Amino acid sequence: MEFDTRTAWRTRAGAMVSASAIGAALLFASAPASSAVEHGAAEPTVVKIAPKPDESKGYVIVNRARGVVRGDATFYPTGPISADTMVVITEPDGSLPNGLTVAKLDAIASERAAASTSSITSGPGSDGSATASGTVGTLGTWGYSANSTTWTVATGGTNIGWNASARVSYAWTVQQGTAQNNAGSGLGYYRGYMGSTYGTWAQWYGLGYATAEAAGRGSVPWGNVTATLKFRARCGSSTYCSGLWSAP
Repeated sequence: MEFDTRTAWRTRAGAMVSASAIGAALLFASAPASSAVEHGAAEPTVVKIAPKPDESKGYVIVNRARGVVRGDATFYPTGPISADTMVVITEPDGSLPNGLTVAKLDAIASERAAASTSSITSGPGSDGSATASGTVGTLGTWGYSANSTTWTVATGGTNIGWNASARVSYAWTVQQGTAQNNAGSGLGYYRGYMGSTYGTWAQWYGLGYATAEAAGRGSVPWGNVTATLKFRARCGSSTYCSGLWSAP
């Protein structure tokens, strides 16, 4: 069976992995989170989340609505969980990211468990090989527009952190033919405490500037998290600005 090269998966770390084994389970991530449900398509999966997450399947689901905002970070409580347990952050309405289903989550968790027993630390690439950062996501490019007074958030596809050391690489450009100087930040994740409560922090990381001469670039920690990629921009030299951004 050949891997569907129409979807460009990017992964990093470890050894060879069979793309055909889990490529089908990961194709759900190809559409941006902001895409509307097409006519006749299945409604997004909304799951009921227990007060104390059950990590027996290798993952826990955390409702984004439970997040506690602290400045440029948001805390999602999970309680004590294994370092290998994947944390899945829902959309604000409680649905799983980008059409992900519980069945697909189970398939991903099974592949992660098999990989951990064979010393493989990332998922499949478009050619079946593994590269360095431990994430599995849609190699996507999206547009952004911003202003000079506030940060404007743009939403991309779903990214799956295959291991605790996974990172996401963001890149962005300014509109062609302009002298814009646009600041960018990428959303990342790490585990820690808020007071005495353990959970996962979502953190905005400043990545510098993009100009007409050079794209902006930077990587952020992601870890064992499945969530929607988010980038935010702010104009540094004009009232309004725009461009393109990509990840992972």
